[in-house]
Amino acid sequence: MAKTLYKYEASSNKFVWFTTWDRALRNFYTDDYNYVPDPVVGNSYNTFVEFRSRKPGMANVDWGDGIKEQFPMTKVQGRDDYCIIFRSLAIQHKKNPNTTWWFRKEDGSQYVPIDNHAYADGRRDVQRAVSIDFTCDIYYANIQICKMTSFPIVDIPGLEFLIVSHTMYVNDGIPVDKLSRSNKLIYIELSSVGQRMTEMPEAITSKTEVYHLNMFNMLDLRDIESSGIRNIKNMKNLQSLDLSSCYLDRYIKEFNDLPKLTLLRMHLGPSDMWNYFDINTHPSFEVDKINPNITDFYFLDDWVGGGRRTGWNDDNMSGRGLEHLTSFIAAYSNSLRMDKLPDYIYEMRAITRFSVSASTHSQKRSDDFVNSFYDLVVGWDQITMTSVAKDGKRNQFYSLSVNMYNAVSPTENQRPSGTEQAPEGFVKGQSNGSPATPMEKIYVLKNNYAQKWAIKPE
Repeated sequence: MAKTLYKYEASSNKFVWFTTWDRALRNFYTDDYNYVPDPVVGNSYNTFVEFRSRKPGMANVDWGDGIKEQFPMTKVQGRDDYCIIFRSLAIQHKKNPNTTWWFRKEDGSQYVPIDNHAYADGRRDVQRAVSIDFTCDIYYANIQICKMTSFPIVDIPGLEFLIVSHTMYVNDGIPVDKLSRSNKLIYIELSSVGQRMTEMPEAITSKTEVYHLNMFNMLDLRDIESSGIRNIKNMKNLQSLDLSSCYLDRYIKEFNDLPKLTLLRMHLGPSDMWNYFDINTHPSFEVDKINPNITDFYFLDDWVGGGRRTGWNDDNMSGRGLEHLTSFIAAYSNSLRMDKLPDYIYEMRAITRFSVSASTHSQKRSDDFVNSFYDLVVGWDQITMTSVAKDGKRNQFYSLSVNMYNAVSPTENQRPSGTEQAPEGFVKGQSNGSPATPMEKIYVLKNNYAQKWAIKPE
Protein backbone atom coordinates (compact mmCIF):
# COMPACT_ATOMS: atom_id res chain seq x y z
CA MET A 1 0.00 0.00 0.00
CA ALA A 2 3.10 2.21 0.02
CA LYS A 3 2.81 5.09 -2.44
CA THR A 4 5.14 6.93 -4.77
CA LEU A 5 6.55 10.15 -3.36
CA TYR A 6 4.86 13.29 -4.66
CA LYS A 7 5.98 16.87 -4.20
CA TYR A 8 4.00 18.62 -1.53
CA GLU A 9 4.46 21.63 0.66
CA ALA A 10 6.96 20.99 3.45
CA SER A 11 5.68 20.72 7.00
CA SER A 12 7.15 20.33 10.50
CA ASN A 13 4.33 18.07 11.74
CA LYS A 14 5.43 14.96 13.59
CA PHE A 15 3.57 12.42 15.68
CA VAL A 16 4.99 9.47 17.62
CA TRP A 17 3.15 6.76 19.55
CA PHE A 18 4.65 3.97 21.63
CA THR A 19 3.57 0.36 21.78
CA THR A 20 4.62 -2.97 23.24
CA TRP A 21 2.77 -5.43 21.05
CA ASP A 22 3.12 -7.64 17.99
CA ARG A 23 1.25 -5.01 15.96
CA ALA A 24 1.56 -1.25 15.79
CA LEU A 25 -1.84 -0.58 17.42
CA ARG A 26 -3.18 -2.59 20.33
CA ASN A 27 -6.97 -2.63 20.55
CA PHE A 28 -8.45 -1.57 23.89
CA TYR A 29 -11.07 -4.32 23.98
CA THR A 30 -9.36 -7.37 22.49
CA ASP A 31 -5.95 -8.76 21.59
CA ASP A 32 -7.41 -10.72 18.68
CA TYR A 33 -6.68 -8.86 15.44
CA ASN A 34 -9.44 -10.79 13.64
CA TYR A 35 -12.13 -10.15 16.27
CA VAL A 36 -15.46 -8.80 14.93
CA PRO A 37 -17.46 -6.91 17.61
CA ASP A 38 -21.20 -7.36 17.93
CA PRO A 39 -22.88 -4.48 16.03
CA VAL A 40 -25.39 -3.81 18.86
CA VAL A 41 -24.35 -5.15 22.24
CA GLY A 42 -21.59 -3.60 24.31
CA ASN A 43 -19.06 -0.90 23.57
CA SER A 44 -16.18 -2.80 21.93
CA TYR A 45 -15.14 -1.54 18.52
CA ASN A 46 -12.31 -0.90 16.12
CA THR A 47 -10.05 1.58 17.90
CA PHE A 48 -7.97 3.90 15.77
CA VAL A 49 -5.67 6.89 15.28
CA GLU A 50 -6.85 9.61 12.89
CA PHE A 51 -5.30 12.75 11.40
CA ARG A 52 -6.82 15.49 9.24
CA SER A 53 -5.37 18.24 7.08
CA ARG A 54 -6.92 20.98 4.97
CA LYS A 55 -4.41 20.37 2.19
CA PRO A 56 -3.21 17.26 0.34
CA GLY A 57 -0.05 15.62 1.55
CA MET A 58 1.70 12.42 2.54
CA ALA A 59 2.27 10.56 5.80
CA ASN A 60 5.75 9.08 6.05
CA VAL A 61 5.51 6.24 8.57
CA ASP A 62 8.43 4.59 10.35
CA TRP A 63 6.94 1.50 12.01
CA GLY A 64 9.88 1.13 14.42
CA ASP A 65 11.15 -2.15 13.00
CA GLY A 66 13.18 -0.86 10.08
CA ILE A 67 10.18 -0.76 7.73
CA LYS A 68 9.14 2.62 6.36
CA GLU A 69 6.09 3.33 4.21
CA GLN A 70 4.41 6.34 2.69
CA PHE A 71 0.64 6.87 2.52
CA PRO A 72 -1.44 9.65 0.99
CA MET A 73 -3.92 11.79 2.85
CA THR A 74 -7.33 11.03 1.30
CA LYS A 75 -9.85 13.69 0.25
CA VAL A 76 -13.16 13.42 2.15
CA GLN A 77 -16.31 13.65 0.06
CA GLY A 78 -18.11 16.97 0.52
CA ARG A 79 -15.50 18.43 2.87
CA ASP A 80 -12.31 20.44 2.55
CA ASP A 81 -10.54 17.70 4.49
CA TYR A 82 -7.78 15.24 3.76
CA CYS A 83 -7.68 12.36 6.18
CA ILE A 84 -5.70 9.28 7.16
CA ILE A 85 -6.76 6.65 9.70
CA PHE A 86 -4.79 3.78 11.23
CA ARG A 87 -7.05 0.99 12.55
CA SER A 88 -6.39 -1.73 15.12
CA LEU A 89 -8.70 -4.56 13.91
CA ALA A 90 -9.05 -6.28 10.53
CA ILE A 91 -12.65 -5.12 10.10
CA GLN A 92 -13.83 -2.08 8.18
CA HIS A 93 -16.66 -0.67 10.29
CA LYS A 94 -16.36 0.16 13.96
CA LYS A 95 -18.72 -2.76 14.66
CA ASN A 96 -20.50 -4.05 11.58
CA PRO A 97 -18.11 -4.82 8.69
CA ASN A 98 -20.82 -4.19 6.08
CA THR A 99 -21.77 -0.68 7.17
CA THR A 100 -20.13 2.60 6.19
CA TRP A 101 -18.59 4.32 9.17
CA TRP A 102 -15.26 5.99 8.49
CA PHE A 103 -15.98 8.31 5.55
CA ARG A 104 -16.51 8.34 1.79
CA LYS A 105 -13.83 9.39 -0.66
CA GLU A 106 -14.40 11.95 -3.43
CA ASP A 107 -15.51 9.25 -5.87
CA GLY A 108 -18.14 8.03 -3.38
CA SER A 109 -16.33 4.84 -2.44
CA GLN A 110 -15.78 3.80 1.16
CA TYR A 111 -12.46 4.76 2.73
CA VAL A 112 -10.42 1.82 3.98
CA PRO A 113 -8.10 2.72 6.88
CA ILE A 114 -4.42 1.77 6.97
CA ASP A 115 -4.17 -1.82 8.15
CA ASN A 116 -2.52 -2.60 11.46
CA HIS A 117 1.18 -3.21 10.83
CA ALA A 118 2.40 -6.61 12.06
CA TYR A 119 5.91 -7.03 13.43
CA ALA A 120 7.72 -9.98 11.89
CA ASP A 121 9.31 -11.09 15.16
CA GLY A 122 5.89 -11.38 16.85
CA ARG A 123 7.33 -10.06 20.12
CA ARG A 124 5.20 -8.38 22.77
CA ASP A 125 7.99 -7.44 25.15
CA VAL A 126 9.77 -4.82 23.04
CA GLN A 127 8.76 -1.17 23.10
CA ARG A 128 8.59 0.33 19.64
CA ALA A 129 8.03 3.89 18.51
CA VAL A 130 5.78 4.45 15.51
CA SER A 131 6.81 7.76 14.00
CA ILE A 132 4.85 9.73 11.42
CA ASP A 133 6.15 12.77 9.56
CA PHE A 134 3.54 14.66 7.54
CA THR A 135 4.25 16.77 4.45
CA CYS A 136 1.13 18.84 5.16
CA ASP A 137 -0.08 20.78 8.17
CA ILE A 138 -2.22 18.67 10.50
CA TYR A 139 -5.05 20.44 12.33
CA TYR A 140 -6.80 17.41 13.89
CA ALA A 141 -5.43 14.40 15.80
CA ASN A 142 -7.64 11.74 17.40
CA ILE A 143 -6.15 8.81 19.36
CA GLN A 144 -9.20 6.77 20.22
CA ILE A 145 -9.04 4.15 22.98
CA CYS A 146 -5.80 2.36 22.08
CA LYS A 147 -3.41 0.69 24.48
CA MET A 148 -0.17 2.67 24.38
CA THR A 149 2.77 2.47 26.74
CA SER A 150 3.54 6.18 26.83
CA PHE A 151 1.79 9.42 26.02
CA PRO A 152 2.34 10.15 22.33
CA ILE A 153 4.65 12.90 21.14
CA VAL A 154 2.47 15.58 19.56
CA ASP A 155 4.84 17.94 17.78
CA ILE A 156 2.26 19.70 15.61
CA PRO A 157 2.40 23.51 15.87
CA GLY A 158 -0.79 24.11 13.87
CA LEU A 159 -2.91 21.60 15.76
CA GLU A 160 -6.43 22.84 16.57
CA PHE A 161 -8.19 19.64 17.72
CA LEU A 162 -6.50 17.14 20.05
CA ILE A 163 -8.35 14.06 21.30
CA VAL A 164 -6.57 11.40 23.36
CA SER A 165 -9.00 8.93 24.91
CA HIS A 166 -8.35 5.95 27.18
CA THR A 167 -4.81 5.14 26.06
CA MET A 168 -4.33 2.51 28.74
CA TYR A 169 -0.93 1.61 30.17
CA VAL A 170 0.33 5.17 29.86
CA ASN A 171 2.05 5.61 33.23
CA ASP A 172 4.44 8.46 32.58
CA GLY A 173 1.92 11.25 32.97
CA ILE A 174 1.06 13.80 30.31
CA PRO A 175 3.82 16.12 29.05
CA VAL A 176 1.44 19.05 28.91
CA ASP A 177 4.36 21.45 28.56
CA LYS A 178 4.66 20.22 24.97
CA LEU A 179 1.20 21.53 24.28
CA SER A 180 2.61 25.05 24.54
CA ARG A 181 3.96 24.69 21.00
CA SER A 182 0.47 23.94 19.75
CA ASN A 183 -0.74 27.47 20.30
CA LYS A 184 -3.68 27.16 17.93
CA LEU A 185 -5.59 24.58 19.99
CA ILE A 186 -9.31 25.27 20.29
CA TYR A 187 -10.54 21.75 21.20
CA ILE A 188 -8.82 19.61 23.87
CA GLU A 189 -10.00 16.22 25.04
CA LEU A 190 -7.72 14.28 27.38
CA SER A 191 -9.89 11.50 28.71
CA SER A 192 -8.69 8.82 31.15
CA VAL A 193 -5.07 8.99 30.05
CA GLY A 194 -1.99 8.33 32.15
CA GLN A 195 -1.43 9.41 35.72
CA ARG A 196 -3.97 11.67 37.39
CA MET A 197 -2.67 15.23 37.84
CA THR A 198 -3.13 17.19 41.06
CA GLU A 199 -2.80 20.51 39.26
CA MET A 200 -4.72 21.90 36.34
CA PRO A 201 -1.85 22.65 33.91
CA GLU A 202 -1.24 26.29 33.08
CA ALA A 203 -0.36 25.05 29.59
CA ILE A 204 -4.08 24.37 29.23
CA THR A 205 -5.73 27.22 31.16
CA SER A 206 -3.53 29.73 29.28
CA LYS A 207 -5.09 28.69 25.97
CA THR A 208 -7.81 31.31 25.91
CA GLU A 209 -9.18 30.37 22.48
CA VAL A 210 -10.22 26.85 23.52
CA TYR A 211 -13.99 26.32 23.32
CA HIS A 212 -14.15 22.63 24.35
CA LEU A 213 -12.19 21.11 27.24
CA ASN A 214 -12.65 17.55 28.48
CA MET A 215 -10.45 16.35 31.36
CA PHE A 216 -12.47 13.26 32.32
CA ASN A 217 -10.68 11.19 34.97
CA MET A 218 -7.53 13.28 34.55
CA LEU A 219 -7.41 15.49 37.65
CA ASP A 220 -7.47 15.25 41.43
CA LEU A 221 -9.17 18.47 42.51
CA ARG A 222 -9.64 17.71 46.19
CA ASP A 223 -7.41 20.64 47.12
CA ILE A 224 -9.20 23.38 45.22
CA GLU A 225 -6.82 26.21 46.13
CA SER A 226 -3.58 24.47 45.18
CA SER A 227 -4.97 22.70 42.13
CA GLY A 228 -5.02 25.73 39.85
CA ILE A 229 -8.57 24.95 38.75
CA ARG A 230 -9.64 28.51 39.53
CA ASN A 231 -7.54 29.61 36.53
CA ILE A 232 -10.28 28.15 34.38
CA LYS A 233 -11.71 31.69 34.50
CA ASN A 234 -9.08 32.70 31.92
CA MET A 235 -10.66 30.46 29.27
CA LYS A 236 -13.36 32.95 28.30
CA ASN A 237 -14.26 31.12 25.09
CA LEU A 238 -15.14 27.83 26.78
CA GLN A 239 -18.52 26.51 25.71
CA SER A 240 -18.16 22.93 26.96
CA LEU A 241 -16.29 21.82 30.10
CA ASP A 242 -16.03 18.25 31.38
CA LEU A 243 -14.48 17.76 34.83
CA SER A 244 -16.28 14.53 35.67
CA SER A 245 -14.44 11.93 37.75
CA CYS A 246 -11.98 14.61 38.89
CA TYR A 247 -12.83 14.64 42.63
CA LEU A 248 -14.57 17.99 42.24
CA ASP A 249 -17.14 18.32 45.01
CA ARG A 250 -18.37 21.86 44.39
CA TYR A 251 -19.53 24.34 41.80
CA ILE A 252 -16.79 26.97 41.98
CA LYS A 253 -17.51 30.65 41.47
CA GLU A 254 -15.16 30.79 38.47
CA PHE A 255 -17.67 28.83 36.39
CA ASN A 256 -19.75 32.01 36.44
CA ASP A 257 -16.84 33.91 34.88
CA LEU A 258 -17.18 31.94 31.63
CA PRO A 259 -19.61 33.95 29.46
CA LYS A 260 -20.02 31.30 26.74
CA LEU A 261 -20.25 28.15 28.87
CA THR A 262 -23.32 26.09 27.96
CA LEU A 263 -22.33 22.58 29.10
CA LEU A 264 -20.74 21.58 32.42
CA ARG A 265 -20.07 18.05 33.62
CA MET A 266 -18.92 17.49 37.19
CA HIS A 267 -20.68 14.29 38.17
CA LEU A 268 -19.15 11.86 40.59
CA GLY A 269 -16.30 9.40 40.61
CA PRO A 270 -13.90 7.75 40.84
CA SER A 271 -14.99 5.02 43.26
CA ASP A 272 -12.73 6.04 46.15
CA MET A 273 -14.27 9.51 46.08
CA TRP A 274 -16.93 8.20 48.46
CA ASN A 275 -14.36 8.34 51.25
CA TYR A 276 -14.06 12.11 50.91
CA PHE A 277 -17.42 13.63 50.11
CA ASP A 278 -21.00 13.32 51.22
CA ILE A 279 -22.41 11.75 48.09
CA ASN A 280 -25.90 13.05 48.77
CA THR A 281 -25.00 16.74 48.98
CA HIS A 282 -22.71 16.91 45.98
CA PRO A 283 -22.22 19.43 44.55
CA SER A 284 -21.95 22.25 47.04
CA PHE A 285 -22.04 25.78 45.66
CA GLU A 286 -19.82 28.83 45.98
CA VAL A 287 -22.49 30.95 44.28
CA ASP A 288 -26.17 31.66 44.76
CA LYS A 289 -26.99 31.20 41.08
CA ILE A 290 -25.30 29.05 38.47
CA ASN A 291 -24.09 30.53 35.19
CA PRO A 292 -27.28 31.48 33.28
CA ASN A 293 -25.68 30.44 29.98
CA ILE A 294 -25.47 26.79 31.11
CA THR A 295 -28.17 24.69 29.48
CA ASP A 296 -26.68 21.26 30.24
CA PHE A 297 -25.46 20.64 33.80
CA TYR A 298 -24.47 17.07 34.66
CA PHE A 299 -24.17 16.59 38.41
CA LEU A 300 -26.11 13.37 39.16
CA ASP A 301 -24.78 10.76 36.73
CA ASP A 302 -23.23 8.08 38.90
CA TRP A 303 -21.90 5.58 36.39
CA VAL A 304 -18.28 6.41 37.23
CA GLY A 305 -18.78 5.80 40.92
CA GLY A 306 -20.91 2.70 40.68
CA GLY A 307 -24.26 4.24 41.55
CA ARG A 308 -24.14 4.74 45.31
CA ARG A 309 -25.92 8.07 45.50
CA THR A 310 -29.42 7.94 47.01
CA GLY A 311 -30.37 11.64 47.16
CA TRP A 312 -31.18 14.12 44.40
CA ASN A 313 -29.51 17.11 46.09
CA ASP A 314 -32.98 18.29 47.07
CA ASP A 315 -31.79 20.83 49.62
CA ASN A 316 -28.87 22.13 47.54
CA MET A 317 -30.34 22.70 44.09
CA SER A 318 -33.49 24.72 44.65
CA GLY A 319 -33.14 28.41 43.85
CA ARG A 320 -29.82 28.03 42.01
CA GLY A 321 -31.10 29.43 38.72
CA LEU A 322 -32.19 26.15 37.18
CA GLU A 323 -34.65 27.80 34.80
CA HIS A 324 -32.16 27.78 31.89
CA LEU A 325 -31.35 24.06 31.91
CA THR A 326 -32.70 22.18 28.91
CA SER A 327 -31.92 18.65 30.12
CA PHE A 328 -32.06 16.82 33.42
CA ILE A 329 -29.91 13.69 33.41
CA ALA A 330 -29.74 11.01 36.11
CA ALA A 331 -28.34 8.15 34.05
CA TYR A 332 -26.62 5.06 35.47
CA SER A 333 -27.81 6.00 38.94
CA ASN A 334 -29.24 2.75 40.23
CA SER A 335 -29.28 3.78 43.86
CA LEU A 336 -31.13 7.10 43.43
CA ARG A 337 -34.50 6.87 45.14
CA MET A 338 -37.28 6.72 42.59
CA ASP A 339 -40.30 6.90 44.87
CA LYS A 340 -39.90 10.66 45.46
CA LEU A 341 -38.54 12.96 42.77
CA PRO A 342 -37.18 16.41 43.65
CA ASP A 343 -39.53 19.39 43.65
CA TYR A 344 -36.84 21.56 42.04
CA ILE A 345 -37.90 20.06 38.68
CA TYR A 346 -40.72 22.62 38.86
CA GLU A 347 -38.05 25.34 38.56
CA MET A 348 -36.64 23.81 35.36
CA ARG A 349 -38.95 25.69 33.01
CA ALA A 350 -36.68 25.11 29.98
CA ILE A 351 -36.10 21.36 30.16
CA THR A 352 -37.00 19.29 27.11
CA ARG A 353 -35.41 16.01 28.22
CA PHE A 354 -35.46 13.98 31.44
CA SER A 355 -33.40 10.79 31.54
CA VAL A 356 -33.11 7.99 34.07
CA SER A 357 -31.56 5.71 31.47
CA ALA A 358 -29.96 2.61 33.05
CA SER A 359 -31.19 3.69 36.48
CA THR A 360 -34.22 1.49 37.18
CA HIS A 361 -32.88 -2.06 37.05
CA SER A 362 -35.69 -3.57 39.13
CA GLN A 363 -39.41 -3.73 38.40
CA LYS A 364 -40.15 -1.81 41.59
CA ARG A 365 -37.75 1.00 40.68
CA SER A 366 -39.29 1.34 37.22
CA ASP A 367 -42.80 1.44 38.65
CA ASP A 368 -41.75 3.83 41.41
CA PHE A 369 -40.28 6.23 38.86
CA VAL A 370 -43.38 6.32 36.67
CA ASN A 371 -45.69 6.66 39.67
CA SER A 372 -43.69 9.45 41.29
CA PHE A 373 -43.18 11.28 37.99
CA TYR A 374 -46.90 11.12 37.23
CA ASP A 375 -47.66 12.50 40.69
CA LEU A 376 -45.12 15.27 40.13
CA VAL A 377 -46.76 16.30 36.86
CA VAL A 378 -50.45 16.14 37.74
CA GLY A 379 -49.80 17.50 41.23
CA TRP A 380 -48.27 20.74 39.91
CA ASP A 381 -50.52 23.69 40.55
CA GLN A 382 -49.51 25.23 37.19
CA ILE A 383 -50.20 22.18 35.02
CA THR A 384 -52.27 22.45 31.86
CA MET A 385 -52.69 20.19 28.83
CA THR A 386 -50.97 22.79 26.64
CA SER A 387 -47.47 24.18 26.21
CA VAL A 388 -48.35 27.20 28.37
CA ALA A 389 -48.74 26.83 32.13
CA LYS A 390 -51.34 28.63 34.21
CA ASP A 391 -48.86 31.38 35.08
CA GLY A 392 -48.32 32.14 31.40
CA LYS A 393 -44.82 30.68 31.32
CA ARG A 394 -43.67 27.61 29.46
CA ASN A 395 -45.12 24.29 30.66
CA GLN A 396 -41.98 22.14 30.75
CA PHE A 397 -44.00 18.96 31.24
CA TYR A 398 -45.78 19.39 27.91
CA SER A 399 -43.95 17.58 25.05
CA LEU A 400 -41.18 16.51 27.44
CA SER A 401 -38.98 13.57 26.34
CA VAL A 402 -38.56 10.99 29.11
CA ASN A 403 -35.91 8.29 28.66
CA MET A 404 -36.02 5.09 30.72
CA TYR A 405 -34.04 2.82 28.40
CA ASN A 406 -30.57 2.36 27.00
CA ALA A 407 -30.06 -0.46 24.48
CA VAL A 408 -26.37 -0.70 25.40
CA SER A 409 -27.34 -1.65 28.98
CA PRO A 410 -30.66 -3.47 28.45
CA THR A 411 -30.81 -5.00 31.95
CA GLU A 412 -30.41 -1.66 33.72
CA ASN A 413 -34.00 -0.60 33.07
CA GLN A 414 -37.16 -2.69 33.35
CA ARG A 415 -40.41 -2.10 31.47
CA PRO A 416 -43.04 -0.51 33.73
CA SER A 417 -45.96 -2.71 34.82
CA GLY A 418 -49.31 -2.92 33.08
CA THR A 419 -50.56 -2.32 29.57
CA GLU A 420 -50.29 0.97 27.73
CA GLN A 421 -53.96 1.82 27.31
CA ALA A 422 -56.47 4.52 28.17
CA PRO A 423 -57.50 4.27 31.82
CA GLU A 424 -61.07 4.29 32.99
CA GLY A 425 -62.62 7.74 32.63
CA PHE A 426 -59.93 9.08 30.28
CA VAL A 427 -61.01 11.84 27.88
CA LYS A 428 -58.30 13.21 25.63
CA GLY A 429 -57.57 16.86 26.35
CA GLN A 430 -60.07 16.96 29.21
CA SER A 431 -59.59 14.25 31.82
CA ASN A 432 -56.78 11.94 32.89
CA GLY A 433 -59.25 9.41 34.20
CA SER A 434 -58.10 6.98 36.90
CA PRO A 435 -54.92 5.24 35.73
CA ALA A 436 -54.38 2.02 37.72
CA THR A 437 -50.94 0.95 36.43
CA PRO A 438 -47.69 2.70 35.51
CA MET A 439 -48.24 1.97 31.82
CA GLU A 440 -51.68 3.57 31.95
CA LYS A 441 -50.06 6.64 33.50
CA ILE A 442 -47.57 6.72 30.61
CA TYR A 443 -50.55 6.59 28.24
CA VAL A 444 -52.04 9.63 29.96
CA LEU A 445 -48.74 11.53 29.89
CA LYS A 446 -48.26 10.80 26.18
CA ASN A 447 -51.81 11.61 25.13
CA ASN A 448 -52.79 14.51 27.37
CA TYR A 449 -49.35 16.14 27.75
CA ALA A 450 -47.74 15.15 24.40
CA GLN A 451 -44.80 13.52 26.17
CA LYS A 452 -42.40 11.16 24.39
CA TRP A 453 -41.31 8.10 26.35
CA ALA A 454 -38.48 5.64 25.67
CA ILE A 455 -39.05 2.46 27.67
CA LYS A 456 -37.76 -1.08 27.47
CA PRO A 457 -39.43 -3.01 24.63
CA GLU A 458 -41.68 -5.97 25.42
